[in-house]
Amino acid sequence: MPHYDYQCYDCGVLSEKRRNIAQADDPFKCPECGSENTKRAIAAPAVQGSLDPQNLKGSGKADFDRIVGRDAERRWEHINGEAAKKDAVRKETGQQAIGRKSDGSYAPVPQERLKYRDAAYKEFDHARKTGTKIEH
Repeated sequence: MPHYDYQCYDCGVLSEKRRNIAQADDPFKCPECGSENTKRAIAAPAVQGSLDPQNLKGSGKADFDRIVGRDAERRWEHINGEAAKKDAVRKETGQQAIGRKSDGSYAPVPQERLKYRDAAYKEFDHARKTGTKIEH
């Protein structure tokens, strides 16, 4: 039976409940405050057991968390490396708007492009406030 996470909107507690799939969206009572003002929260899937990294079949020999952890660590290293490159360009140029060039390097976004972006944001904000459609 799967585990589901539920967020209480009254006290903020995130609770876990083991339920049948058919009951996943049924009302859930918060164990902390007793409120039924809860909603199923999006959570990462839980995997029970382990995987063998050699053939990725459930042999029970490998620690799945360790395998996933190494992959996540590599991804975060990449993300942090890209952020450091952007920060270096920001520090060097003094501009906050940084874009990626076709060769993979980073450079400040030209001011004329920022004008178009700002105009589009204003148009979108106006349309949202007035309920009108944006036609192009």
